Amino acid sequence: MLSPLNARSGDREHAYALFGQVEPRVLERLGEVAEVQWLPQPEHDGPRTIVVSIQPGIDLRDVVGPYGVEVADAGARLTAALPLINTYTRSLISVDDAYNFDLVQSALRRSGRVWVPASVNDAAPGFWKLTFGGRSGSETHELFRDPITRSWFRGEREVMFARLGLDAPARVRSVQFVHQNESGAPALRVRREWRWPDLYERAAILSSGLLPCVRGQVLEYENVPFHIAKRLCEKMMVELTIGAEAS
Repeated sequence: MLSPLNARSGDREHAYALFGQVEPRVLERLGEVAEVQWLPQPEHDGPRTIVVSIQPGIDLRDVVGPYGVEVADAGARLTAALPLINTYTRSLISVDDAYNFDLVQSALRRSGRVWVPASVNDAAPGFWKLTFGGRSGSETHELFRDPITRSWFRGEREVMFARLGLDAPARVRSVQFVHQNESGAPALRVRREWRWPDLYERAAILSSGLLPCVRGQVLEYENVPFHIAKRLCEKMMVELTIGAEAS
């Protein structure tokens, strides 16, 4: 898929990021009518992004359509399809009756970015890693404990982290948008303490094809247009604030 990139201070007004598996013949055809660049990821973390810049008047659909490549706004499409984050976390399964918590041999509870020893008897909510003993040996399971009901839940790690974030302090859940960062591009800034689930983060990444930059305690998703940033925050159920532009 070729997805249009948000304009960066008048630059790249006709630029597209190429996503998915790319056939050499598609790149060869694009090279005949456009400038094709391979951009490294921030921190060189991951494969390079292919950016295609074209002149006004060229319809990319006519160029890549015969090869089965779609031209569409991937970030906006995924953002629209995402559920509210509280709906996303409903896939967690209650396991109060599935485990014998008297057989817990060791318990670790997530605190920030690290696991710390804890006791299941203290009824503390959050993300837990419990090791159970049994006749067939020990088994370790990651579970989530609800802060209100104190019930135990199991599910995908991403979903459990998302559920944990719903109860995080406002400071941790804060999200900021700037119309111009140091590079002159619009950017969405999320606290590293509560990194968004992959699906929601991917919608931001699809706006530029680049992974976020790490800036201290903040993850910065560059080139995310305001309307997508606003809609993503609605889906994540967080308030979006407007930050000061870089001087």
